[in-house]
Amino acid sequence: MPLPTIHNHCTGCGRCVAACLFTALSLETEQPNGFGQKRAVIAEDRCTGCLACLPACPYQAISGGTYGDVECCMGSNRTKS
Repeated sequence: MPLPTIHNHCTGCGRCVAACLFTALSLETEQPNGFGQKRAVIAEDRCTGCLACLPACPYQAISGGTYGDVECCMGSNRTKS
């Protein structure tokens, strides 16, 4: 099962983190000292590929995998061409 991808336009809002039942998503800052823009990061060892994060993202910053038998593109149910 393919894992989701977090895109560069992630705002770090945390809605995907809250939606993940497996605590596979967390927010990290761009710089190790805690400064910079926050961004969602996937822990591949905990991600089951359930894709609950896709509809949770209001900015369509997550893509990949399948969602209800529809191949997902940019976090919505639009089918890839």
